Amino acid sequence: MTESSGDALFSGRRKTRVYEPELKQSVLKRALAGESVPALCEEKGIESIGTVYGWVYEHRRKGGAPVSKDKKSRRPHHQPKLTSQWIVDKILKIKKEKPEMGAKAMSDHLLRFESVSLSHSTC
Repeated sequence: MTESSGDALFSGRRKTRVYEPELKQSVLKRALAGESVPALCEEKGIESIGTVYGWVYEHRRKGGAPVSKDKKSRRPHHQPKLTSQWIVDKILKIKKEKPEMGAKAMSDHLLRFESVSLSHSTC
């Protein structure tokens, strides 16, 4: 078995690289001074020029504040389409009682006996 490199579609978590604040600050200073961003990336070993452009954008958006270590979470604040917990409990109960039941049969069962319309992919 080989380890996934992250290049394939649906390969799992996205790999992110964490850069030292000193490196960010020096690259940002040089980029704001007018140096070529692709050349800076090549020199410092930064894989994506979009990373540096993101630092520049964030720096300008914050009004020239120094680069912070804190990373803004990408987690959604709310999930309006999240399946209700009572439905999840019903699905788990049915799965425990009838482990041979597949997702399509389970969604049909929920519709017929529980009056819950749910996609088989959600089950």
